[in-house]
Amino acid sequence: MTDVERAAAVERIVEARFSLSVFEEMKRKDPHGWKSKRNDMGRGIYAQAIRERQRLQQVSDDELRAELNS
Repeated sequence: MTDVERAAAVERIVEARFSLSVFEEMKRKDPHGWKSKRNDMGRGIYAQAIRERQRLQQVSDDELRAELNS
């Protein structure tokens, strides 16, 4: 896989599992709400998604393909 293909695959996996774009939009559009105590769970899920993205960036091409197919 090329670097571009890998990056796209990682984003596709993370988006499918965590809807990361929703969290990033909330963080961008409502920073006060994002930081609020009532959004602890949202920030936790977002942090988990970021850790998963970092993990996926380190796996082999074969592992990444397997993740895409799961």
